[in-house]
Amino acid sequence: MAAPRPTPRPLDTPEQARTLDRYYMAGLVCMALLIVAFPLYKLGEPARRERTLEATRTENITLGATLFAQHCAACHGDDARGGRGFPTLGAKEFLTSVSDKQLQWLISGGIPGSAMVAYDLDLGGPFTAQEITRLVTYLRSLEEGAPSVPGWYRGEAAPPRAVVALDTAAPATSDTTASPPGGVPGQPADTQALRAVATAETERVYASRCAACHGATAEGSAIGPALRPLSAALRSNPDSTYAIIARGVAGTAMMPFAKERGGQLDATTIRALVAWLQESGVTSP
Repeated sequence: MAAPRPTPRPLDTPEQARTLDRYYMAGLVCMALLIVAFPLYKLGEPARRERTLEATRTENITLGATLFAQHCAACHGDDARGGRGFPTLGAKEFLTSVSDKQLQWLISGGIPGSAMVAYDLDLGGPFTAQEITRLVTYLRSLEEGAPSVPGWYRGEAAPPRAVVALDTAAPATSDTTASPPGGVPGQPADTQALRAVATAETERVYASRCAACHGATAEGSAIGPALRPLSAALRSNPDSTYAIIARGVAGTAMMPFAKERGGQLDATTIRALVAWLQESGVTSP
């Protein structure tokens, strides 16, 4: 007669089995919570994404507007309203005819044979890809309510938008003040008072009106010559410097900036710019 087969001992003790059962139960509860949580998360995710995208768009518009004022407004006008002989980018005809990708290409690579140089950092320009995206976002934001400007490609000025443009001009004063010998037309006798005007406000005017062509620190660029330091001839003749800014230079991209000639700067602001430029050193004539 064969001996009975011994009964194998249980792998787990009763205490271990109860502990394992508790772990199994906890795992099932966590799985059930995840199964319920994922649909709830999915329901709220589109709204969160929309809020994030809108916040990013708002930030890009704000930063893009600053970049435009610093680098583009000198040619394309404040708020892209034109009026300076370059295309009016805020016109409905332009904005509805180009895609965001085309705007990106125009800014990045420029337009050969024109004053529109490449602005992409990889092509020798000042902008990173993110900054170009911000500019494109800003320009696209102008499409809603953009005015019709049939002559946008000639730089025909658009009517003012509802949003008030940044006013960088100093308070206007009368231009009838007598000019001292060798001074700027209408310049006060006390040049120290004029030096006081040529402060951070003047630098802000330069950044928004002149830096796009003449460089952020007036060091010059492919479009415009260096302005600081001035040549000895210009530094010794403020009238000539004033005239260049006020009247422009025919046959070049330097358009008139004086209000009486269709520009945006009053005589006081132009005088302050002249004084600010004269504060630098002097180069040879």
